[in-house]
Amino acid sequence: MAVDAAAFPGAAATEAAKAGSAHVDMAELQRRPGGMVAGQGVHVVHLHHQPRHLTKQEEAKAMTVFMTLFILMMLAQCLLVYWKKKRYRSYQQVTLFGLWLIPFLFSTSLHFWRLLSAWSLWTACSSYVIFRATRKPLPDRTPRLVYTFFLYAFKITYSAGAVG
Repeated sequence: MAVDAAAFPGAAATEAAKAGSAHVDMAELQRRPGGMVAGQGVHVVHLHHQPRHLTKQEEAKAMTVFMTLFILMMLAQCLLVYWKKKRYRSYQQVTLFGLWLIPFLFSTSLHFWRLLSAWSLWTACSSYVIFRATRKPLPDRTPRLVYTFFLYAFKITYSAGAVG
């Protein structure tokens, strides 16, 4: 932090003006006896928070990185569409597995224990429903169980999203 030398008639400002500097260090003013006098309209200039402009080389490097990432993102999207078109079943299986696994990986690595416990509860409940729904012959109560499970799951998540 510095003080505008023209706005402060103190000794430090006078020395800074003689040296050709337009700013005075605040620490220097506070060390001197009678450094800052109330009501003199001291203009404080923050020197550390001035924006730094990129050089031409840095700007070119940043643009290269941005364009590379953008092109890779577009290429990955095209490959996903191609994969979905040619191998739909494997695409569905891998994306479903990823949607199930990614919350677990993030919650364990970031120590989100509440999310991990909710994920575990959801996995256990839905595994039971899937187990019951894949039995041959299908028991009479299973369609009601599946419908009720997903109805209440929808109601709970919708309410949680609406309430916050």
